[in-house]
Amino acid sequence: MTIASMLYQLILGPLVLLFDVIYSSACTVTRNLGLSIVFLSLAINLLVLPLYRRADAIQEEERRISMRLQPGVDHIKKTFRGDERFMMLQAYYRQNDYRPYYTLRGSLSLLLEIPFFIAAYRFLSGLSILQNMPFGPIRDLSLPDGLLTIAGHSVNVLPILMTAINIVSGAVYTRGMPLRSKIQLYGMALVFLVLLYDSPSALAFYWMLNNLFSLVKNIVCKLRRPKLVVGGLCSLLGLVFLAYAATHARYRILSLALFAALQLPLGSYFLSRRRKPAEVAPSRQHDAVFVLAGLFLTVLMGVLIPSAVISSSPMEFMDYLDLHSPVRYILSAVLLAAGTFLVWGNVFYRLANPAVRRRFAYFLLALACIAVVDFMFFGKNYGNMSSLLKYDDKVRVGRKGMLLNGAVVAAVAAVAYLVWKKKAALARALLAAGSVALLVMSFTNIASINSDYRAMAEAVASGEIGQQASIPLDKSGKNVVVIMMDRAISRFFPYLLEERPELKRQFAGFTYYPNALSQCAVLWQPYEHRLTGAVWRL
Repeated sequence: MTIASMLYQLILGPLVLLFDVIYSSACTVTRNLGLSIVFLSLAINLLVLPLYRRADAIQEEERRISMRLQPGVDHIKKTFRGDERFMMLQAYYRQNDYRPYYTLRGSLSLLLEIPFFIAAYRFLSGLSILQNMPFGPIRDLSLPDGLLTIAGHSVNVLPILMTAINIVSGAVYTRGMPLRSKIQLYGMALVFLVLLYDSPSALAFYWMLNNLFSLVKNIVCKLRRPKLVVGGLCSLLGLVFLAYAATHARYRILSLALFAALQLPLGSYFLSRRRKPAEVAPSRQHDAVFVLAGLFLTVLMGVLIPSAVISSSPMEFMDYLDLHSPVRYILSAVLLAAGTFLVWGNVFYRLANPAVRRRFAYFLLALACIAVVDFMFFGKNYGNMSSLLKYDDKVRVGRKGMLLNGAVVAAVAAVAYLVWKKKAALARALLAAGSVALLVMSFTNIASINSDYRAMAEAVASGEIGQQASIPLDKSGKNVVVIMMDRAISRFFPYLLEERPELKRQFAGFTYYPNALSQCAVLWQPYEHRLTGAVWRL
């Protein structure tokens, strides 16, 4: 794995996975690929809305500080030259508790937008199920829309409409701002037009919806009571899911859950008006709990669980024609987990206010406790899992199992809350000790995987595995060839015959070829010694 691919897995991998989960869930509910893009855009924008609001607040603060310091900066630049000017500016910034790199905060929204754009581009541009799929006037979501034809040339309308909405949104957002900010936003709108003009219509449609959402957000933020308007819009959207639940029994529980969740912003608004918000000071204890919980989840989901799955049958994750250690899959998993909990988790956490940080810290602590209980005590009897990480039989959880799971989750979350509230130091100690214990268990699994990998490498090097099969068929008479195909590894077949005498007698006289097909066993016998009886499937 190259450094570029590792950085991609660490930073963009979690976002692409998030896009995949949301889009596949929307497709399951709507059964419409185009409509699912609408749900994807809405879900992503609602998820990152707190990030952008906080980034806008930081940018506004940066603009106020810059305007306050600008007269002094202008005076120094007019009075001094060369190194003296530089030293005076540094002293002036220190006196006002300001650092020159704080100017980067003015581009925070853009810095947040770039990785989400790249993730959307990678996900929607390479989505094979969009090929030849129409949506409304769009003939194929995997190709540029070409909705207009002028003088024999097709014109892509979605990128142009996307840019127009972006310019209007920028005009609303930059009202009263300096010309530099306006040029920056309009310039970015033109850059996106160039980048997305020939892109698949699914991506252009998605980004147009993002710009439309941004326009609505900018208009709402200019109102007197934006939280009330947002809460009202969310409540109305919840009524749509309530109506959907009344007509679609299959997704009734999910629709009712979405309806209840969308009523929370309006309820939170009215509750906040009744009580005076308390000042919450930042706490290093909560920061430590958040970081340790993220580290614990990274080790659990990125190292222990993948290593446990692979160590249960390492041969299924190796191909003797292109032999590599299965540990590389663990590296990919740990980068994805670290990107989710340590990179993007910290981005959300650091941009939140102190009160929200407290909730974040508790949520991640509760998630760590629930995850380890789920791993240790649940999901033990789901059957065989293939190398594609899919169970042979579809996992089904009945109503009784769902109630039990819900009760366990609630109980574990309650215990985590008590520990977090009363004994934060104990929570930190348990998370640190738990991370070390999980690492020890993971290294044991990795050692077992490497042992099997070395055995496979030695077998390939000695020629025991990998030799080309040669089956001398009889050209004049008839031949009997029995191909044993299943998930078992073919070289185990002779040992199975030793354990089952009846099978050994039944296949007496056959020649065994372990490497004729991948994970298959081929048995050959001339026609005059035809096999009698039933053919056994392992």
